Amino acid sequence: AAILVLTQHGALPKYVSAFRPNCPIVVFCPSAKIGRQLMFYRGVHPVVGLEGVSLAKRPEIAVKNAKAMGFIQSGEDVVVVTMEDYYEGLERTATMKIATVP
Repeated sequence: AAILVLTQHGALPKYVSAFRPNCPIVVFCPSAKIGRQLMFYRGVHPVVGLEGVSLAKRPEIAVKNAKAMGFIQSGEDVVVVTMEDYYEGLERTATMKIATVP
């Protein structure tokens, strides 16, 4: 089991890490700079990628990449956490989904 966090700015993985979960936090971030900054936090494993991928496809691709890297296996439950800007002018919305790895 793992927690997959999809972030653009790097704030969300810090909040997840503060709860000290007993599983790895695999963070997909857009730049190497954000990845280096996130290595400081407990249990966070940054992965640079998912640039140019639509918001709807990011969770699916993140699960495939985490599985390929050995963080998760088929049949395990995984938590996918994202933070997205849905409407201009409104604040960001965090979403948490629980899925079974295919």
